Amino acid sequence: MSSKKSKQKSNSNDSLLSWLTHIGLSITYGVLFMFLIANILYSQFMPDQYFSLLRGEDAMLVEIFQKGKESPYFLRLFPEVNEKMAEHESVIYADTHQRRSQIDIIKQSLEQNPESRDLLYALYILYKQEGQRDRAQEYLDRARQIDPTIGLSSEE
Repeated sequence: MSSKKSKQKSNSNDSLLSWLTHIGLSITYGVLFMFLIANILYSQFMPDQYFSLLRGEDAMLVEIFQKGKESPYFLRLFPEVNEKMAEHESVIYADTHQRRSQIDIIKQSLEQNPESRDLLYALYILYKQEGQRDRAQEYLDRARQIDPTIGLSSEE
């Protein structure tokens, strides 16, 4: 009699395990199916930039490089990235070169007029754009020694 109960309990555990296995497989297949459908749908909405890259348009590469150049990992991606970056370096870093040139010019002007709050504030903005926050803050502090209200109404 106890073997009958044991077999019934064993069959009950087996059917429960089987039922849980089927539910687990159903959920897994459902998730995979949803992922497949989402992948198919999203692939239909490829941005124009993707097709520009496929056609090998250098203008799109330059745009991407300009946006990605700030990432410390960007140049480590592929050797091909380094080659393309070198080909278009002057365009990609044009804003950086221009900003550094402006800094040099303003510093020369500042030597002639060291109390110019506008020149000091311009250096603050340029260094902030360069990502040199400490140096930018120094120039802002100097400008505020001359005019404590400078930069308060604008976004910092």
